[in-house]
Amino acid sequence: MGEAQHDADVAALLASRDILGESAAAVVEEARKASGTTLSQEQATALLIGPPFFHILTGRSADAIDTEQLAHQFLRALNRPGT
Repeated sequence: MGEAQHDADVAALLASRDILGESAAAVVEEARKASGTTLSQEQATALLIGPPFFHILTGRSADAIDTEQLAHQFLRALNRPGT
């Protein structure tokens, strides 16, 4: 993503498709249905992919991501009253 700031071809590629959102779509939709949340697909996708994306963009090791904890946080967020 950082490369897109300096390379027009990379920026165009990233703008042409939502690679992360597309890959998360099935999981997010299933979780939305199961929870009964009122969050949109886009909002729920941001909750799922945002934390690991931020982790990596800030220079931390992908190996240090606690995926189980992030999955639990995602599910808790979907099940909050009013969401």
